[in-house]
Amino acid sequence: MNNMVLHPDIILKRSSVAGFGLFASKDIPIGTVIWKYGNVRVYTKEQYDKFSERYKAILRHFCYEGSNETLVYCTDNSKYFNHSCDPNTMSIDTEKDITIKDVFAGEELTYDYGYWYLKWNDAFMCHCGSDDCRRYIKREPQESPTIRNLETMVKKAWENSTNVIQPLLTPDS
Repeated sequence: MNNMVLHPDIILKRSSVAGFGLFASKDIPIGTVIWKYGNVRVYTKEQYDKFSERYKAILRHFCYEGSNETLVYCTDNSKYFNHSCDPNTMSIDTEKDITIKDVFAGEELTYDYGYWYLKWNDAFMCHCGSDDCRRYIKREPQESPTIRNLETMVKKAWENSTNVIQPLLTPDS
């Protein structure tokens, strides 16, 4: 069984947004599953509380909130999705992310952290450079226009998912 969790046309490179980021090596059309749950470590709040401050800082930077207030740490390059207030990828459920726009070769794949941002983490400055930048990254309320718009984009992208090649959805992946 193939343990692939990132789309094969995604590479890690230096990013103008923050440190490293994930980039398309080829065009990736809207509706393509680009990440699948796997290669992760899951920590409870109790485990997190016992870690050193240095390790907590790493987890706050690279983890997302899972179910039941757990932290999910991706052990592969998928932890390098950078934030954008105008993202081109989003979650379709807790186990898959999808392109919500066409992503062109050389373009960075981005995600809106406001969707899964940790409840116990403070807001921090945004450096995405988007025309629609909200200036601070924080968890957005589910009923906010931002989240409603993202969910509409995800639904439209998922409707297109049967029209594109899906290397992460093959039986052996």
